[in-house]
Amino acid sequence: MEDVGVHATPVLEETFYILSKKNTVYRVKLTEKGLSLQKESNGNTKTEIIRINDIVGCRCMRSKRRSAGSCACHPNAIRRNNLRVVEENSSEQDEKDISAYLYIYAYVLKKYRVKSGQKRERMTITLRFRSFDKYEDNMREAQKWRLAVKCLIKNKSIPRGVLNSEDSQVTAQTCKYLKHYN
Repeated sequence: MEDVGVHATPVLEETFYILSKKNTVYRVKLTEKGLSLQKESNGNTKTEIIRINDIVGCRCMRSKRRSAGSCACHPNAIRRNNLRVVEENSSEQDEKDISAYLYIYAYVLKKYRVKSGQKRERMTITLRFRSFDKYEDNMREAQKWRLAVKCLIKNKSIPRGVLNSEDSQVTAQTCKYLKHYN
């Protein structure tokens, strides 16, 4: 397999932490060739590469407000997905959660020991952005990643200044730019 992300120059990179697993860190790099997910846990490192050609889309969302009587320790919460997400403009948003979520959808080519040899497997990568104290700042960061992924899968150049800027005016331009790629 060709090198699609480990040594390529990153367009974006970020470190993500897993709340449920202490001592587990994901170093995520987005390059022109793909998405590199490097998992570091208890001294072990495992890298998975998702080729840009395998990525079919992405979207940003916010967590959903929990209903009355609902909590993570409730028996029903164990059976369902604890984190439920909604569109950014939904009235069901959880105002207490400042995180923004980026979902990246891919169909990754996997090798199997059958006659056909290869098969596409659906994959969803969820990145939780919560480095900032405000939801708007976390969403701005998630939108940068979304724009970069959308541009790369369509083989378009990423607008200058968008990836380095924290200016809300640039974010507005980013959203306008993204409308052409939805």
